[in-house]
Amino acid sequence: MLLRGSRTKKLAHASLFEAEQRVAQAKKEETVARINYEHKRQLTGQEIQSFRYSETRLKAEVTHEKAAEEATLAAKESVSKLNNVLQVESEKVEESMEVNRNRIRRKMGEIAASQEKSRIDLENLRHQYTDWQEKQRVRAADVIRKGQETAATADAYTEGQKQVLDSAQTKVARDAESKSDWAGESWQSGFESDAGFTDETPSFDN
Repeated sequence: MLLRGSRTKKLAHASLFEAEQRVAQAKKEETVARINYEHKRQLTGQEIQSFRYSETRLKAEVTHEKAAEEATLAAKESVSKLNNVLQVESEKVEESMEVNRNRIRRKMGEIAASQEKSRIDLENLRHQYTDWQEKQRVRAADVIRKGQETAATADAYTEGQKQVLDSAQTKVARDAESKSDWAGESWQSGFESDAGFTDETPSFDN
């Protein structure tokens, strides 16, 4: 009886020890499992965080890509509008340049025509001046010739006047001399008549 009780006690003690071993093993396994769980939880948290970061980054990239696409479309639209504006402005500039070229060509034509007219006017003025110089030369020569003729005429007139004066003076002198001779003859003839005591009166009919 005592032997059976001792064996039972040993068996119970062994069972208890085994149970404790199992509990310890279970706790150990639980601890390991908890550690693994925490590690896996941490890894899962990190993966979740990384996923969220990736998701956020993906959303940001998608948003950025969408914004980039919108900006690209806006830029393309702006470029298209700018090209249209540039085309219109280029056409306006080309039209303005053509107008300016035509104005310049017209102005150059006017200048060329004015220069040609000025050249012709200058040539005409040169001819007129040459003709005027020739006329002045002829006129001066005519004036000199007429002056010489006038001087010659004046000299001839002076010489004629001198000759007339000389002739008049000679005639006056001759007349005076003739009258003087006649008066002397008459006085002498009268004296001789008085000396003869004649009564005859001289007649002027003879």
